[in-house]
Amino acid sequence: MSEKEGIYDNGKTFYELVDLILPVLKAGRVPFVWGAPGIGKSALARYVAEKMNCDFRCLDAPLLQPFDYAVAVPDHQSREIVLYRTGFIPQKGPVVVAIEDLPHAKPYQQIPVMQIVLDHRIGPLKFADDVYFIASGNREEDLAYTQPIPSPLLNRFVHFDLKPDVEEWTYRFARPNNLDERIIGFVLSNPEFFVQQPKEGIRAWSTPRSLHAFADTIRQVSDENVIRSIGIATIGEVATKFFLEWFKYLRNIDPKAVVEQGIMPKFNGNDRSQIFAIVLSVASYVNRFKEKEIIKFGQNIMSFFELLTSDYKVLFCHQFIEYDDDGERNVQKLAILQKIKGSEKLFRDLASVLLDER
Repeated sequence: MSEKEGIYDNGKTFYELVDLILPVLKAGRVPFVWGAPGIGKSALARYVAEKMNCDFRCLDAPLLQPFDYAVAVPDHQSREIVLYRTGFIPQKGPVVVAIEDLPHAKPYQQIPVMQIVLDHRIGPLKFADDVYFIASGNREEDLAYTQPIPSPLLNRFVHFDLKPDVEEWTYRFARPNNLDERIIGFVLSNPEFFVQQPKEGIRAWSTPRSLHAFADTIRQVSDENVIRSIGIATIGEVATKFFLEWFKYLRNIDPKAVVEQGIMPKFNGNDRSQIFAIVLSVASYVNRFKEKEIIKFGQNIMSFFELLTSDYKVLFCHQFIEYDDDGERNVQKLAILQKIKGSEKLFRDLASVLLDER
């Protein structure tokens, strides 16, 4: 492994990084979160601020000049030059300050950050211990046209690589925030489009950020031509093509017929997207039911469930698990399925499998 590779091999998912960044900040050190565009680096800093009950400030390093941090003003009475802070960074907290896009800053713009990171000050202006800093930026391989960061500055950070996880994003962010279920299902069935690497000449591609934008924009849209145009503009042409195929599957599925009438679907065992669409559609429909309705249609639910192979059974059950802010799993809805006659042990065993995935 080269020295460069050694800088970026400490990759963790979003919530794994939260648990690592908190002790780094409390020790008075500055973490640096590396990663591709649109994968949640800024959101991570905001979330850490919330967890620490701190205010949040964003410092866009490439937009600031050295005099934006502090201004030298002549004091005519003392005949000295006095340094005045500008207010970009609060001197007292509790506050988390995100130093964003540092690799995009020019070398002279990076110099003030050296003193902030090492000494918690700019000149004589010191920051209180409860002013915390988190730096972030893109890597060279992200085609983001980054500037080299001097090794003395790099050596003052604690480096982590953010590696987005599709299930973590789905169940702990997308679904709790009511993102369009069509996007959630598409990402689960086509995880290769969750995070794509930038390519020369390509203006739009799939990332958690662009998928979120796509989901927000098409929430009230069903016209396929409109969805196609918006998709190409946000997640790119290839991802949009696959999404529209997924969309066609969803439109051809009637979960009500499966659950309430017992009309079982015909699976194409070689078509993963079709199976995902059916499982997620039926699970989403059942998830709206109250206990009384689940018991009423229990045998149809069980008949459908028994058609699935083990991995899709786990996928079905996963749709009934909720997460709180600390990542603790709530299986209350899944427990209701155990009340269907003949299902007790089956659903209990699968719940145990899901809970052991931590």
